[in-house]
Amino acid sequence: MAIFILEDNKLHSKYLFDLIKRESNAQHESLYIFHKPEELLNQVALTSGFHIYFLDIHLKNETEGGLLTAQKIRNLDNQGIIVFVSSHTDLALQSYKYFVNALTFINKNDALSNFKASVKKCLDNYFTCKNQFIEEEYLTIESKNAVFKVNLAHIHYFESIGMHRIAMIGDQLYKNFYSSLNELETLHPNLVRIHRSFLVNRQAIIEVNRTKRTLLTKKQVELPISRKNLKTVLEQMG
Repeated sequence: MAIFILEDNKLHSKYLFDLIKRESNAQHESLYIFHKPEELLNQVALTSGFHIYFLDIHLKNETEGGLLTAQKIRNLDNQGIIVFVSSHTDLALQSYKYFVNALTFINKNDALSNFKASVKKCLDNYFTCKNQFIEEEYLTIESKNAVFKVNLAHIHYFESIGMHRIAMIGDQLYKNFYSSLNELETLHPNLVRIHRSFLVNRQAIIEVNRTKRTLLTKKQVELPISRKNLKTVLEQMG
């Protein structure tokens, strides 16, 4: 669990750092401050848990550098909270083009009391979500180019769709990535191998047809069960 700041103006970054530190001190959070996107991204790749990111949009060498960084963060962390902090309100309107699902935009030019209140509101949201994250079960999946976390309850099944290519399907969820079913199978005891091409979340199974050797998922998708895996599936279903 960590709080990340990306701000290339050292005066602004120091103020935001001190403000967040005061507001989050009792929570004993790890707090990182970076002036360059690549340094932040390197740390994100090494830090597990649920995070919040305060990102300046207009960086010295890139007008939309914060937006591009947010996009790269999403490749590493699809659950964390992203907050844009900038005086460029016109750039904030561009954020929707990057599909990063940001929580909000905080204007640096706001009155100091409003600015502080906005930061505090974001932190309160973060601590609430973090506590839910801890209570829920998340899988940490390592792919060829990224590490990401997914709520186990949202996953219905994994399908092998090519050489080391996996499709993850679930509640409003579809994602392709590089891995193998053999590796994924070890992540949680609720993941049941039913076929050489399918790995299913036991909690997503609603019916098993022994005669047809198929099962039905919550999304009403019928999947095949191999002859050698049928006994294991039936045992898992109790």
